[in-house]
Amino acid sequence: MTGGRVTEGALDPRSRWFFPAAGLALTVLLVLSEPTRTVGLTTLERSALAALNVMLPLAICLAGSRWLMASTAARLLPYWLWLTLIGAAAALISAPAFVALEAWLGPLDLDGRPQRSDPDLRSFLRDWPSEAWESGRVIVPVWLLLNLAVRWSRPAPIGGEAPAEGRRGFLARLPRRLGDEIISVRAEQHYVQVETTLGSKLLFCGFGRAVHELTTQGAPGMAIHRSYWVAWPHVAEIYTVGSEVRCRLKSGQTVPISRRRVREAREAFEAFRSLPARPA
Repeated sequence: MTGGRVTEGALDPRSRWFFPAAGLALTVLLVLSEPTRTVGLTTLERSALAALNVMLPLAICLAGSRWLMASTAARLLPYWLWLTLIGAAAALISAPAFVALEAWLGPLDLDGRPQRSDPDLRSFLRDWPSEAWESGRVIVPVWLLLNLAVRWSRPAPIGGEAPAEGRRGFLARLPRRLGDEIISVRAEQHYVQVETTLGSKLLFCGFGRAVHELTTQGAPGMAIHRSYWVAWPHVAEIYTVGSEVRCRLKSGQTVPISRRRVREAREAFEAFRSLPARPA
């Protein structure tokens, strides 16, 4: 704790480095294990195949989960079921790239040397479902295990950090030490980074769910971007820079505003500013 502000530790699975680092580690492990399908390939070809098999589905999973957790659809199904479906979708979407690259690298001849071939549409359509099934049997469990590590990394409550009694909605998720004055909420994959006047905290909560809870309890603010919610009492101005519209907080931080939400954000902010001042 520095200068009255509270922040979370950096190096743990909740940080942004975790998934890219895990993907890199899995790629190296796959290259060193030399699976049967890579026998006879050069180190560069084996590395390219391993990187594609790991990084492509991981990128699709991360993009899909980021979009989902920022939407209201996240509340329709259980969290782990959504993750399973995202992993399965990543396997299905990645399969064409796997089939294409392996077809280009070619099957092995009797001497273990790869033979390049040009796949036709018929062979491609035949191999796609089987490749999706085979890759999905690996992608889905690995994706779930990585997210399980993230889930287990939630910090244990520190003494005196239990939520304040009588709180409701989203505020019930915050420890007492952070107070009730929320400045902003930012999406962080399966988490949200909550900034208050007393500090910040990373909470295990989808951004869509957080916005829904804040709206339900009547918090004076708005999701001005699919990754940002801001509280109007802590907004200094909404201004334009070139073709972009931004929101400047009183703390000095600037937050982008989605183009389709610019008009609504301006109107909501002006309506808030026109309200009578609250008595001190």
